[in-house]
Amino acid sequence: MIGGLSSAGVTAYKEYRKDKPERYPDWDYGDRPDATDPDVSWLDDFYKQDGYKILLCHHPEYRDRYLKDMPIDLVLSGHAHGGQIRLFGQGLFAPGQGILPKYTSGVNGNMIISKGLANTAGTIPRLFNPREVVYIEPI
Repeated sequence: MIGGLSSAGVTAYKEYRKDKPERYPDWDYGDRPDATDPDVSWLDDFYKQDGYKILLCHHPEYRDRYLKDMPIDLVLSGHAHGGQIRLFGQGLFAPGQGILPKYTSGVNGNMIISKGLANTAGTIPRLFNPREVVYIEPI
């Protein structure tokens, strides 16, 4: 799949990170167990690249803290499980956001959040919240 994207002119930064881990590190704490925030130092280089910018950001709650003023065209997110339990269109709980989360699904500015396919978040069951796969058709 990456080969096909690359031949179409797409730069896949996950592949890039394999060769230069210091330049585009994953947004996780794997080698920094004492860290409380992801390493986002690579974002300045990312958004200065030419072309359309699509960022896969697993945690939608990172948008306000790290991405809000960045000139990124599209952010694709998940992690919130659609709010796990939904009542009246509102998610009640999301990992990383807690009770009555802000970002659980749908389009929020330049960010699309998928409810995903997982059935539980820890011990919390999924109720009134159908699983979904998001299909994005470029125009």
